[in-house]
Amino acid sequence: MRYHLFCLSLFKASLALFSSSALSALQPIEEAPLASEIDHHCHFKDDGTTKCSSTYHYTILRPSGREEISRIDFTFNEDDNLTVEKAELTQPGKKSVPLDKSRIDTRLAPNPAKGFLQEKQTSIAFPNLRIGTRVSYTLQQDYAAKPMINGFHYIYNEYPSPQRIDRLNVKFTAERPIVWRSERMENFNITHKKDKKELVITLKKPPYYLNYVNEANGSYVRQIPRIELASSLDLQDNFGAIAKRYNEILAAKLPPLSAEVVSNIKEKTPEQKGNTFTIITVTWAIGEVANGVTFHLACLKLKSMVMATVKTWQYFSPQCLKPQGSKLSLRG
Repeated sequence: MRYHLFCLSLFKASLALFSSSALSALQPIEEAPLASEIDHHCHFKDDGTTKCSSTYHYTILRPSGREEISRIDFTFNEDDNLTVEKAELTQPGKKSVPLDKSRIDTRLAPNPAKGFLQEKQTSIAFPNLRIGTRVSYTLQQDYAAKPMINGFHYIYNEYPSPQRIDRLNVKFTAERPIVWRSERMENFNITHKKDKKELVITLKKPPYYLNYVNEANGSYVRQIPRIELASSLDLQDNFGAIAKRYNEILAAKLPPLSAEVVSNIKEKTPEQKGNTFTIITVTWAIGEVANGVTFHLACLKLKSMVMATVKTWQYFSPQCLKPQGSKLSLRG
């Protein structure tokens, strides 16, 4: 009897765990709540900056489509710039009406990494939406050059979404040859010009629709249509300057007072080290100690930036950065 109850409980638990994933399925294109037309162009400059211009048109096909576009948010780094060039709304059978400027708002976004990262957020709110309503907007995006990053690396994804794509024209141009690789792009045409400085993506057989229903919260798709573009596959070209600066920071000496504190900590017990850390925190404002702490924070920030970038780059290049001892060296 106990064995029977155990098996029954195990079955119920398994059913609860797998029922949501078992019911998830591709949504038929006939159920798409939105139809879209997309034009997107990015130009990669030799100075490391990127300029993008995008125009989006959405038409509401079902009531659920209103929720998707009633408010659209764009989050970007504070060093970058995003401008809504034009936004308009067209009701069925009527002429397009420009969106009131009061419905476009830019503000600071919630700060996930205080002291290291600050983001902004621009929102567009479209009113009076119903089936057949068409909304359009054009964005200008300027991405600042990243310190010590030579060249460019850009990823374009087509995530599952409740929008049917009726027309897609994505173009990338650069002042140097573009190298690229793709994954699951069977439904797209990829045209690479002879001089390798222009790459265009279009749909093979429009419309295109990829969306899932009955997906569990927090789930994600491991493989999606995506293409990566870069200016070089050479590891030295992409990370040489960063690795050099990182090694320079590690090789530099600490200020005298900071070096003395670090030396004293090495001789203490774990409990004493904790007390010493508290003292250092309290005396944060003392100039020389503060400089030393700031010095190490800069080092840690640089290291985390390098390693995070490398994890992404490993999809693109079989080579990688390897930490050896206390230094970050290049292996190619």
